[in-house]
Amino acid sequence: CDWATRARRLVAEFRVDVARHAADPELASVVRNLQWESADFARCWTMQAVAGREGGTRTFDHSQDGRVVMRQVTLTAAILPDHKIVVLLPA
Repeated sequence: CDWATRARRLVAEFRVDVARHAADPELASVVRNLQWESADFARCWTMQAVAGREGGTRTFDHSQDGRVVMRQVTLTAAILPDHKIVVLLPA
């Protein structure tokens, strides 16, 4: 529902993940391509905001179901902290 705020937040979360693999040329290529393809991504990326993934309520305007409210839960494996499962559950 608040696309601009959520987009900035997601790019800031993605920046954390990218920073862990700064030397990976394939990942650097993905970031360059995203910047090339999306002016919105490029604008958010240049803000250099960094944020950890957080849970909480997410609201969506669904084309068929109208306003949908979900609760986001992020699960991280203790032995593989770079692997995450993000789950949206009905609120």
